[in-house]
Amino acid sequence: MSTTALVVDTSYLVELFKVPKLFEPSFAERVKQQFGDAIKAGHRLYVPFPVVFEVANHIAGVPDGGARKKLADLLANTVRSCVETANPWIITPASEDILYDLSELLRLCDVYAREMAVQRIGLSDTAIIEEARRLKEKYNQPGDRVHIWTRDQALKAHEPDPEPEPLFS
Repeated sequence: MSTTALVVDTSYLVELFKVPKLFEPSFAERVKQQFGDAIKAGHRLYVPFPVVFEVANHIAGVPDGGARKKLADLLANTVRSCVETANPWIITPASEDILYDLSELLRLCDVYAREMAVQRIGLSDTAIIEEARRLKEKYNQPGDRVHIWTRDQALKAHEPDPEPEPLFS
């Protein structure tokens, strides 16, 4: 049986969470449908740890205090569910070993400095690219696919398997 792994970028999560001034209503509905279809199909959804921080930073910038609080609670509850049950996503790296996590941060910084910064790709996007590469090594059987869900075309260019009909707008 083939596996489809989807690495989710901030640009999709701000649509899914409908973060004011960052989401587009029609695109948000398409993203929501895409998430639902992926879950029904049994695809694996991965959210790199730095993406959670980026979404939280965007939520912190919401001017309306009530809306900001609702979104912050929704994010916190979603992350809690992910950590406890890996549902609806798997937050990576998923490790209980802080030394592993710190060595992974050092490795990501090295990749960023050596390869990605010259391409104008930031550290969070480096984490997304590296997660996609890791998953491609893990899911390397015929029919397995690894995609990056993002609106950022420069980031999308790094996905291991080109997605047949990506959403950009």
